Amino acid sequence: MSIAQHRTRTTALDAALEALQAGSRVLAVDDLNGTGIDMMILADRASTSTVAEMIREGSGFICVTVSPSDAHRLCLPPMTWDTGTSFSGRMCVAVDAVEGVTTGISAQDRAVTLRTLGDRRSTPASFTRPGHVIPVLASDENVLSRPRVIAQAGNLCTAAAPAGQGCPVAFTSLVSRVDPCRDAGIDEARHWDLPTIRYSDLRASIASSHPAVA
Repeated sequence: MSIAQHRTRTTALDAALEALQAGSRVLAVDDLNGTGIDMMILADRASTSTVAEMIREGSGFICVTVSPSDAHRLCLPPMTWDTGTSFSGRMCVAVDAVEGVTTGISAQDRAVTLRTLGDRRSTPASFTRPGHVIPVLASDENVLSRPRVIAQAGNLCTAAAPAGQGCPVAFTSLVSRVDPCRDAGIDEARHWDLPTIRYSDLRASIASSHPAVA
């Protein structure tokens, strides 16, 4: 990669992180495996409008990264006993916030649940189970799963936080605007005209502090 290309990618990453911190939507493009595009936001900044857009542009399935320590702290057990590694990660039991929600499925309700998950003061009693938001383990193991890569964006937004306490990141896979019967391809990112983060940049950031995954 040339110096000019490196500077361009670094500038794009910085702009995307600033957008996340401002509560805006950002795209994460899987330029490593070609699995598609995720739309993501920081959980503690989730608003009704941003979650509604994620539901409208995605599958309607909203996930959020959670560290193993926070999964234990909030009593969010995995949905399966299978401990095998998977690029998609291990989903935990779905939750809704106890306070401020009705059925739990609306964009407003899911935004409340996401903000509650992003609140360090939350406890296991802050949630009902099952619900409509899916926590996914961003494992600390040396496996670059999708949720771990996405969670790195939250870590970079809260670089001063203790290890493992980066802000949870809510995400959904985007549906193609060209063919709504499939996921959006990585070459379709331009259709949304949003700040974009590449998986390769997030992977490089992880590798810089965890050489075992380089």
